[in-house]
Amino acid sequence: MITQMYDLNMVPGGVPVRVACSQRDDASRTVVFNMFNGSEPFEPYNAAARIDGTRPDGGTFTTTVNLSGSTATWVIPLDATAVAGEVVAELIVVSNSEILGSANFRIDVEIYARDPDTPVTEEETSIWETMYNQTAALIGTATDAANSASTSATSASQSAAAAAASAAQAITYALSLDMTNNVISLVGSDSSVTSVTLPVYDGGVS
Repeated sequence: MITQMYDLNMVPGGVPVRVACSQRDDASRTVVFNMFNGSEPFEPYNAAARIDGTRPDGGTFTTTVNLSGSTATWVIPLDATAVAGEVVAELIVVSNSEILGSANFRIDVEIYARDPDTPVTEEETSIWETMYNQTAALIGTATDAANSASTSATSASQSAAAAAASAAQAITYALSLDMTNNVISLVGSDSSVTSVTLPVYDGGVS
């Protein structure tokens, strides 16, 4: 989905914001308005919003808007893009039926390049099939690569676990010999150290 961002001042006056889209866009384009009250962010509390509009053919529409802080997010519906040309629209913010703020803007609907009611030719069908097959092949390649990466990650994890176990075992049986003082030290898996002092042999008869 395409996302477009605009600054929208709730104070009347100035040049209206112009939102660009294509004819017959249908829930494929998201518009995010950063709302302002003059130079300050406009953050309505406990409010709801909608957008009213009139198309060039005289048809009208009303759609809901999601509010979050000082932003209003709107997914452009087919009702707003059905006819090419300039659409006059207004963002209206309300709370308990009281209008907290509103702002007019324009939607520039670019004309559809091809009449959707025109029958599809065999050549066009072939092109679409080729595109579908190429996309399917790309998805298959990406899936194989993801599976291979997952297998490699699993093997690496298992190797790391085995290495850790070996290290733990080595620590468990680690020995240290101090020849000067005849001391043997045993280091346990919990890092505890047990030292044993060997008797000194002086060559005499025990």
